[in-house]
Parts: sequence; structure tokens; C-alpha cells
Amino acid sequence: MSDRLLKNLCSAAGQTVVQTAVLVLLYRYLLHTIGIEKLGVWSVVLATTSASRVSELGLSGSVTKFVAKYRAQKLDRVAEEVLQTAAISLSLALGAVLFISYPALAWALKHILPPASLADAELILPFAMVSLWLTSMAGVWMGGLDGCLRSDLRAAVTIIGSFSFLLLSLVTVKRYGLTGLALAQVAQGAILVCLGWIALRRAMHSLPLLPTCWKGRLFKEMVGYGANLQVNSVVTLLFEPTTKVLLVRFGDLATVGYFEMAQRVVAKVRALAVESNQVIVPVFAELHEKDYGKTRALYLRNLEYMAFVVTPVFAALAALAPAISEAWIGRYEVSFVAIVILISLAWFVNTLTAPAYFAYLGGGKLGWITISHLVMGAVNAIGGIALGKLFGWQGVTAAFCIALALGSVVTTWAYHRENRIVEASIFAAHNLAFGITCFGGAALLLVTYSAALAIDASKWLRIGSSAAAALILISAAIWIHPLRQRIVPEVMARLRRKLATK
Repeated sequence: MSDRLLKNLCSAAGQTVVQTAVLVLLYRYLLHTIGIEKLGVWSVVLATTSASRVSELGLSGSVTKFVAKYRAQKLDRVAEEVLQTAAISLSLALGAVLFISYPALAWALKHILPPASLADAELILPFAMVSLWLTSMAGVWMGGLDGCLRSDLRAAVTIIGSFSFLLLSLVTVKRYGLTGLALAQVAQGAILVCLGWIALRRAMHSLPLLPTCWKGRLFKEMVGYGANLQVNSVVTLLFEPTTKVLLVRFGDLATVGYFEMAQRVVAKVRALAVESNQVIVPVFAELHEKDYGKTRALYLRNLEYMAFVVTPVFAALAALAPAISEAWIGRYEVSFVAIVILISLAWFVNTLTAPAYFAYLGGGKLGWITISHLVMGAVNAIGGIALGKLFGWQGVTAAFCIALALGSVVTTWAYHRENRIVEASIFAAHNLAFGITCFGGAALLLVTYSAALAIDASKWLRIGSSAAAALILISAAIWIHPLRQRIVPEVMARLRRKLATK
């Protein structure tokens, strides 16, 4: 189990690294071909269309849980029936909702976007809907692979899909503009669906050529589990679109484009920790079925490692915001830099709560997760309108960050209270000093970069020195942390065992 888990962790991390590289190259290309405002249009259309995913009934999130559960009970046939039932149900429900909701989505875009951008939005809306259906189906396959503890296959499929999207975009965007981008995304969705099913049949050998089995009993079980999960999905799906709509209302499409870029780059960095951590979900599910007492120890270890990893990473990301702006956009863009710094801090808090979130998810206890998401949604909507009226797009961004951080804390607080956890090492003195060192150093680097801008130093000198300083900061903070002294011997011992068996 430990070797497979380590393999899955490395696969998830590798997948995220590749996706991040593709994202950087793609968005830089899009900025120079279609421009930031059309990128904003694309972002708003995708956000508006994603609201249709409320019809998923929580099935996508249920697949990992129930596939892992039945495989742990040696009921592989039932696990395969779970997957097919979820796929058939989701494809029909989401397809019907997308077909019916097309007029409503087209109407909504007329009231969100400025008239000059409406023609582009209406042109790519059908492609966005087809892409959503395809990627949702692929999401079922990916959940099945996670339930089988085959995140290595999941990563391979995702990496191929990411590269395909990049290569197709380079060809189609140059010729067809924004429509070409939409076409490339549809093609990527089709590739993910085909390759994902092939990979899944490799992990679950008795699956048929196409999903054909539908079991009402399993459907009810998944929907019952997914009731709270569906509430979470609805709030999550509306969370970012709400912010983008408010950014259009209190800002402009360029601001939406910069928010999209900032959110994507921060999300990909975060995914290095979270996607790797997500492979823990089926482990929690299996322990919940076999040995519930071990989940507490696994959670505490997971939380300690998470804090050790994400603290310097997010501090460095905030410190590098000006350098990212100059290297990626080509200039120091104040709005982009401000958004990156703010959402880096918010996602840092959110990521620290991921171990509690995945522990609840693996155990099938979703009540506090639902409350957490409801808090996020309410604070984001109410705060976004109120602060947007007072401070414009800056207020909307601040509300998004406050909602994200505040709602996230609810989950960890509840998990610690229910499990009587008071010794969580995240609050230990060395961890507090670690955090202060990392974020204090980040603040100093931001001030230094501003001074370099003021004296008009060379752009690439600023970028290079900032990256080097951030690397030194991270390395020094990690080196002095006590956890490093435990991790290095563990890794070396594992490598020695691997070499001894060859």
C-alpha cells in the first residue's frame, strides 16, 4: 500500500507540474493573439456554462468513495457497476440540462457582458457546453481511477490531454481566434473521455467496451451520499462564476482576464499539494471500513506534512507575483500582482484545511463540508456586492479571498472538535516561527522588487534576482525546520530498500 501511495503522490505532482507549464505557455500565447479582453470573455462564458453542472447529482464526487469502498470489500464487480451507473446517470442528466438551459445561458450572457463582446460569447457558447459535458464524463473516469488507487494512470491521461490542448490551440487560435480556442477545448475533452476509459478498463479489467449496466440500488446509494456533496458542488460551481460576474459589473473584462490568469496559476501551484493529497481519500475510505482508529494518526501526519510543504510555497508565490507579471504578461500589471498576492494568501489558508476536508470525504461525513461551502458562498456573494460598490473590483477580489479563507477554517475547526484533536503540530512554536519567517521574507522581497522598479533596473535582472531570492528563502526555511530531519532519513531508507530489492 505504501509503495502504491507514494507512486500515486509522485504521479499527481508530476501531472500538476506539466499542467502548470502548459498553462503558462498557453496563456502567454493567448495574450499575444486574442488579447486579455477576449480571454476575459472566454472565462465568463466557461464560468456561466459551469452552472449547469448542478445536474450532476453529486455523482462525480461519489465515484471515488464507492469504488474504493467496494474494492476494499473485495466486491470488484459491484465497484464496476458503481462506475457504469454513475456514468450513464450523469451523461443523461447533464446532457438534458445543457440542452434545455441553452436559451437561459444565452440570455444571461446578454445581461453580464458588454454589448461589444456579446457576439464572441454567443459564438463559443455551444462549444463551451459540449466541452463541459465531455470533461464531466472524463471526471467520472478520473474518480474511478482514484478509487482504484491508480493516480498514475490518471496523471498520464491528464498530461496527454493537456499537451493536446496546447498543441491544438497553437493551430486553431491563430486561424480562428476565440472560436479556435473553444474548438481546441472540445477536442481536449474528447481525448480525455477516450483515453480515460481505456485507462479505467486497464485498472478494472471486467469493464465492458462501453458502460451498459445501470443499478437503481447503487444510484440511490450514491445520490444519498451525494446529497450533501451536491450542495457543495452547487456552491463551489457558483463561487468563482459569481466573482467573475461581479468583476464585470464593478470592473471590466480585462480585470476578469487577469483574475482568470492569477486564479489559474495559484490553483496549479496549490494543486501540487492538493492533488497529491487527494490520493489519500480512498485510503481514508478503506481505513474507515477496516480500522477507523488509524484515521486520526493518518490525519495528524498528513496535516503536519501539508503545513511544512505549503507554507514556503505560497509565501514564495506571493513574493514572485511582480516577477510572474513581467515574465508572463510582459509588464508590471498592478491589478494582476494585487490579485495574485491576495488569492495566494486565501488559498494558503484553504490548503491547510485540505487534510480535514479529505478525511471527512473519505469517511463519508459531509455535513461540515456543506456548512463550510455555504459560508463561502454567502460571504462571497454578499461581501462581493457590498465591497464592490465601495471599492470596485478590488472589493470584489477581497470578498472572494475573505470568503475562501473563512469558509475553509470551518472544516478544520469542526474536525478537530469532533476528534478531540488538541496536539495538532500546525500550532507548534516552530511552525509559527516557520510561517513568520516565510511570509516575512516574502514581504521583504516585495518591497525590494518595488524599489528595483522605482530605479528602473533591468527587467530580467529583477525577475532573475527575485526568483533566486525566493529560492534561497524557501531552502533556508525548509532546512531549519525540524520536520526535514525526519523526512530525509525516511526517503533515504526507502531508496535503500528499493535498491536492495533490485
